[in-house]
Amino acid sequence: MSAPFVSDLTAAPAGARVAWVANDKGRRNIWVARLGSHESAQQVTHYAEDDGQEISGLAWSADGAWLAYTRGGDAEWPERPAPNPALLTAGVKQEMWLISADGGTPRDIGEGHAGTISPGGNILAYLLHGQIWTVNLKDAGAKPQQLFQGRGEEQDPRWSPDGGSLAFVSARDDHSFVGVYRFATKTLDYLAPGTYTDGSPAWSPDSKHVAFVRQPLEPEYASRWMREAEPWSVCVADAQSGEGRDVWRAERGAGSIFHEASGASELWWSADGKIVFPWERGG
Repeated sequence: MSAPFVSDLTAAPAGARVAWVANDKGRRNIWVARLGSHESAQQVTHYAEDDGQEISGLAWSADGAWLAYTRGGDAEWPERPAPNPALLTAGVKQEMWLISADGGTPRDIGEGHAGTISPGGNILAYLLHGQIWTVNLKDAGAKPQQLFQGRGEEQDPRWSPDGGSLAFVSARDDHSFVGVYRFATKTLDYLAPGTYTDGSPAWSPDSKHVAFVRQPLEPEYASRWMREAEPWSVCVADAQSGEGRDVWRAERGAGSIFHEASGASELWWSADGKIVFPWERGG
C-alpha cells in the first residue's frame, strides 16, 4: 500500500517536457522530465509532510518554462471546504502556486484553483469563489485582482491563442452560457446565448471563433439511466459579434446524450480547421 502513486501527467506545449504529481506515502510533489530521458526526471517541489493536501491542476506556460498548480482543497469539488485530515492547527486553504520547471522556490499566488497561463506568459487566470481572477506573473509583487463581476458561477477559463481574450463558462441554476472577455477593451459578451447548457469552449487557431458543446435543457438529463433525449450539438460562434450556429448535431437514439471524455478538453480545433469531439454513437 506504500508504493508511490502517480497522476496528472501533463505535456508541455514546448520544450519536450512532461510533468506529473507523485504521491509517495502521502507526500505529494511535482516531478518534471524531458521526453525520452529517464535520467532527466527531477522533483521540483519539496513538500516533506503527509499532510493530506492534494496537488492538482498542473498548467504549463506556453514556452514550457513554468508550471502553475493548485495545492490543497478538494480537486473534484473545489468550492467545498478544504479537507484537513492532518488536523493542522493553522488551518488549510486551496491556493494557486507558480514554480519554474527547473525547480526552485515556488511563488504563492493566493487562494484559488484551475489556473491557466496566458500565451505570452505574463498573466495567470484562475478561479476563486466562482469568479475569475488574474495576476501579473512578471511582477513578483503584483496582487491578484478580480477580472470582472460575473452573475453566474464562472468556470473553465480558456485563453485565446493570441492572448487577447479569455473564454469561460458562466453556470446558472438551470442553464449556462459561454462568454468571452476582451482585455484590450475590457468588454464582455456571451456567445449565442439561450436556454441551453453550453460548455467546453475551444478557440480556433486564429482566435476569431469559439466552438462549444450545446446541450438542450431537459429534466431527463438529470437521470444517469437515460439513453436517449433531445440531441446535443457542437456550436461555433464569432468571438467578436457573438453570433453562432450549430455546425454539427447528434442523431436521435444512441449518442443523443452528451457524455464527457476524460481529458483536458471536450473539443479540439485543429490547425486545418477541423473540430474533433467525442460521440457515443455506437452506444
